[in-house]
Amino acid sequence: MKNNIKPIGIPPFLETNFIFSHFKIVSVDKVYVGLINSNLEKIKYVNVKKSPHYYFVCEYLGIKSSYKQSTINYFDYIKSNTRDLKSEIKFNQLIESIKKNGYNYKENPILVYRTIKKPFPLGRFFTADGFHRLSILAALGHKNINVGVLKRKQSFISRLKKRFNEI
Repeated sequence: MKNNIKPIGIPPFLETNFIFSHFKIVSVDKVYVGLINSNLEKIKYVNVKKSPHYYFVCEYLGIKSSYKQSTINYFDYIKSNTRDLKSEIKFNQLIESIKKNGYNYKENPILVYRTIKKPFPLGRFFTADGFHRLSILAALGHKNINVGVLKRKQSFISRLKKRFNEI
């Protein structure tokens, strides 16, 4: 019998380090996103509900957020961050599409991973791909979502050995 499970496409920027592991239902509150500080080139990890993307979606949908407003405005964030390529128009189209058609996690999953470098709070996942979709689902009130869990191609020990050899 032939296996009809469609392989999950991993974006090229992730293929070097990750492979798809499995789907999992996770709490939105356990999914963190990385915000890049353009001045320091440093990444700050926050819960998606504390991101400028989440507040943009809430504002677009006319939803009052019970979370404290992000100190970073979405438009200021995307202007200062050339890596965030979603334009306002594309983001609005994505919001409308998910609102109308729902989130198809099998076709276009939000990809997450865990890291030993940041184990706390326990059970936390980091978004590798799908930050905008995650923001939309959170704003629409989803408490739990299906995500695609990634795992590293190399073990922690292999990566550590490689790092020591580079010194």
